[in-house]
Amino acid sequence: MVLGFKLHCSSELAERLTNVISAVEMERISAITKKSSDIRTHVFEVTSMLKGSRRIVNTDNFYTSCLLLESLRTLGLYGRGTVRSSSKHFPCYAMLTDNDARERGCMRQEVCIDKHIVATSWVDGSIVKVISNADDSGTATVYRRIKQERIKFVAPKCKWHMMEALAMVGIAHCNAYVCHRLVLNEQLSCDEENLDNGGNYVALNTRDKQRSFVAVLARETFDET
Repeated sequence: MVLGFKLHCSSELAERLTNVISAVEMERISAITKKSSDIRTHVFEVTSMLKGSRRIVNTDNFYTSCLLLESLRTLGLYGRGTVRSSSKHFPCYAMLTDNDARERGCMRQEVCIDKHIVATSWVDGSIVKVISNADDSGTATVYRRIKQERIKFVAPKCKWHMMEALAMVGIAHCNAYVCHRLVLNEQLSCDEENLDNGGNYVALNTRDKQRSFVAVLARETFDET
């Protein structure tokens, strides 16, 4: 799977999108990404079908930058994501450091009015940095279980929405996994070599079923099966 992803990223745009979108749409994406970094280029490819839908693209700290958020707005989209501590694109004036208060729930937020971007640092075990042009600078309430006690903390609204979005992704992943196992089990139960002497279905054992599922899903995506 890793090798397939590396080959995908090292290939040309025309090779990756052949028989996926039209030649005209491919030229449009190529023009948009001509002056962009490779990372932003991959995000544009994935979200090209959502152009103008005003949806929110949630990314992790490998992809997120202020430049990405600005670029997504030109496509009629919004962005939200965590940022690495070493990122040169995160506004320094919104960054909590080791010299600041490090109690859980401590936060700092700044807003760039011209670019409609909110940047926030929030302490949640460790310092979490988020930038967004899809949220305001308000706050929300989150709960954390510390030992046996459920404690309420104040959190930036953009972080709360991101946790909600990622939770939905997790639910979708679980649903896909369950459906995949049901279909796979139904297919395997019809195969004589997966039946014991009594004619009962014998489940195939894997060390990590979730990881195996992700590998199969990626392979089926590349093979278009």
